[in-house]
Amino acid sequence: MKAVILAAGLGKRMGGIPKPLLKVGGLEIILRTMKLLQPYVDEFIIVASVHFNKIDRFLEKYNFDYKIICNKYPERGNGYSLLLASEFVNGKFVVVMGDHVYSREFINEAIKKVGLIGDKNPKFVDIQESTKVKVREGKVADIGKELEIYDCVDTGFFVMDSNIFSKLNGLSELEFISISDIAKYLQIPVSYVNGKFWLDIDTKDDLKRGNLLLIKNSVKIVGDGFISRILNRKISTRISALTANWANPSHFTFL
Repeated sequence: MKAVILAAGLGKRMGGIPKPLLKVGGLEIILRTMKLLQPYVDEFIIVASVHFNKIDRFLEKYNFDYKIICNKYPERGNGYSLLLASEFVNGKFVVVMGDHVYSREFINEAIKKVGLIGDKNPKFVDIQESTKVKVREGKVADIGKELEIYDCVDTGFFVMDSNIFSKLNGLSELEFISISDIAKYLQIPVSYVNGKFWLDIDTKDDLKRGNLLLIKNSVKIVGDGFISRILNRKISTRISALTANWANPSHFTFL
């Protein structure tokens, strides 16, 4: 099975740094995602834009089988990025956002599902800023951030089949197309992974919150040795958060 990572954002809110290369909890977002998906995926298709060389140089240090596609028109939306990947996938494949952080528990459950993976009980994201999904008969009926009545939140994780691309001829010519547009147009199935850790890193505040959440979980699971025994746990967590971007990634769990 292949995985498509949509990573064509320009990183304007992050000072020009590609969001997939931002470190959260000691690991770059894209590295964390690929390591978690690696047991299930034989090849990664990464759709990037002006930063594709930076992402390529970073990933070539690791043992991944991957291709990078350059989206020259990222302003056309992440749905357009997905269309660019169509010739490289066959059969069942996964789609993930390049700026989302997922836990091992989430990935292990989501990979077995089908369609848009929704969360009925999101615990870690800002609901107001999240993409909501209205479900009818197990399929996407409506989707968008502005929905007032909805059944779940879109986690940015999809399990699809390549036959969807033959049904998208009417959308491919649009000036802008999002993956939400595709989900609604095709009325794709909705499956659920509820209450597990996942986070959309959209702003610097999201980045700070992601670091704290991952570090707190690492402290909870594996402890933090001398610091946890000698200092107050709250202080310990703050120190761990300060070291998150330079510490050895092996010090941190995948949740």
